[in-house]
Amino acid sequence: MPTVDIDTDELRRLTGHDEKDDEQLKTDLFSLGLEYEGETEEGDLRFEFEPDRLDRLSVEGVARSLRYQYGDDRGVYVPNTNDPDWTIRVEDVPEERPYVTGAVIRGVDLDEAALESLIQLQEKLHATMGRKRAKGAIGVHDLAMLKGERPGQGEGQSIRYTGVAPDGDRFVPLDSDRESCSRSRR
Repeated sequence: MPTVDIDTDELRRLTGHDEKDDEQLKTDLFSLGLEYEGETEEGDLRFEFEPDRLDRLSVEGVARSLRYQYGDDRGVYVPNTNDPDWTIRVEDVPEERPYVTGAVIRGVDLDEAALESLIQLQEKLHATMGRKRAKGAIGVHDLAMLKGERPGQGEGQSIRYTGVAPDGDRFVPLDSDRESCSRSRR
């Protein structure tokens, strides 16, 4: 079963319940179906959860569930969307990955803890739903670093998604020092 590593100080901050000690949090999380599995080397608590609850792959998702349980929050926040400034142009996609989607998120500053949580979420999604990246993969990119194409005035920028040979483009994933092969090019 999948596990999630939780920094209890971060969980308290995200839920707004500073009065809860670690034992109370363990009890509250158990009532949500998260089973305590021990501690990580960094001192985070590790919990196992049901594989059908992928919304609990990160401390943010677990905090959302707790806020709901505590009666502090109801529902999921759905941000406003607008007409896209960017589009994804799909060309010659690999048979095993025929779909692509994307979102541009603005006004978010990720501190180190938030970036680590995002990387953990990304890796857990790769391992579970993505079937070790065989069925799907997620990329998080700094928009300022992407080289978009401007097809025409007023049409916005586009990103090209296309298949690349296994010996083609290479990249170094976040939180790694080893190069990997890119199965798609952006």
